[in-house]
Amino acid sequence: MKIAFVAPSCEEIAPFNALLTDLQHSKQAGYDFYDGFYMGEKVSGVLCGIGKVNATIATMLLIEKARPDLIILGGVCGAIDDRLNVGDAVICEEVKHHDVADRFLTDNPPYYESACFKADDQAVEKIREGLKKEKFDFDLYYGKLATGEQFIEDDGREEIKANINPLGVDMETAAFAQACVACGVRFVALRTVTDTPKERGLNAFHKNLEKAVVNEGKVLEKIFAVLKK
Repeated sequence: MKIAFVAPSCEEIAPFNALLTDLQHSKQAGYDFYDGFYMGEKVSGVLCGIGKVNATIATMLLIEKARPDLIILGGVCGAIDDRLNVGDAVICEEVKHHDVADRFLTDNPPYYESACFKADDQAVEKIREGLKKEKFDFDLYYGKLATGEQFIEDDGREEIKANINPLGVDMETAAFAQACVACGVRFVALRTVTDTPKERGLNAFHKNLEKAVVNEGKVLEKIFAVLKK
């Protein structure tokens, strides 16, 4: 299975690059692409930048460039669910835009079957089975994410919880997922928590980014090992 990877920032793509040998860097349309080898197979990734438009463009370019069977998105998120703590990880089973009405996606071209984009069931189950005996020093959750073009502190938090009830919220996953669905490419996403309802805001994000990225790397390493078996 040919795997590719997408992440929004230099920090968030670093765990992917650390897995590769013979790492090569190139640019296309302003986006940073990374190619290397994992267990003898070529793997490609892209640093997509922040936000939904960037995620969409970079994912489409990566699909055209690498022709992957499965794309993994990695990065960080803010927790919406009260159970999550800083450093916890989320494997996305499905994702929605929290700032786009469902009808705009389902009742207008190109007429998506659902406004909720589902990760590849087989990949998620393989990851769940492969990681169930792993002992991390943080908790690993499986569930829903929500995406929108804003950093969520207080405004909008309760509305997102009432309408979607996701584990976490970010600015790229739904757009990435939509691009994958449009192109018929399977996807999964991994997000680790930088801020929570108890410890929220940009200060918390910056304070906890390093910890969240380290944990992203711990899970990503196991995911690659599981998917490549």
